[in-house]
Amino acid sequence: MEKKVEGWRSRKRVTIHITKRNLHEKLKSCFEYLHSLDTVVWTVLEQIYRQ
Repeated sequence: MEKKVEGWRSRKRVTIHITKRNLHEKLKSCFEYLHSLDTVVWTVLEQIYRQ
């Protein structure tokens, strides 16, 4: 019984670790997307402002 619980615990920990990493990657790509969007918006605003 004890071994089963221990195995489940470590598996759970690994799952949480993977989830955290995935979340971090998603956040990173989201920030990169927002940043590129921000760059595009500023470029467009500059073009409008210059005219």
